[in-house]
Amino acid sequence: MNSLDIVVAFGGGIFGAAVGALAAFEFVGLLVIAMTVVQIITGASSDFITFPFGLFGPHTGGFAAGVAATAYAAKKGKLGSGRDITAGLSGLAAYDVLLVGGVFGAVGYIIAWGLNQIPAFPSGNAWTDTVALT
Repeated sequence: MNSLDIVVAFGGGIFGAAVGALAAFEFVGLLVIAMTVVQIITGASSDFITFPFGLFGPHTGGFAAGVAATAYAAKKGKLGSGRDITAGLSGLAAYDVLLVGGVFGAVGYIIAWGLNQIPAFPSGNAWTDTVALT
């Protein structure tokens, strides 16, 4: 992990907040499909698939940042309900809401990276699914 990774995760969090939690989650699914197709066609290593599950995964820019920004906007009275995960928050003209999404995306990435540093079992199996955990 380096500072560029954190900046990209921050941007992914802003994107997740701007388009809305549900749309960002769907975008992650489309990224998985696209990266899998690229991997099959090119025969390249698995580096392509790390983007939707790493810097722009559901734990960062995908769903979580949009949900956090939606809850923040509802708490501040800028959105009618915190349950409206379909609302894109870029139309609120409230930059603090987008920044909350960005911070949540960066923190989610750091937490996921930290959990990935825990060694696997001696059998080689992972100790948990860190993307799902975060």
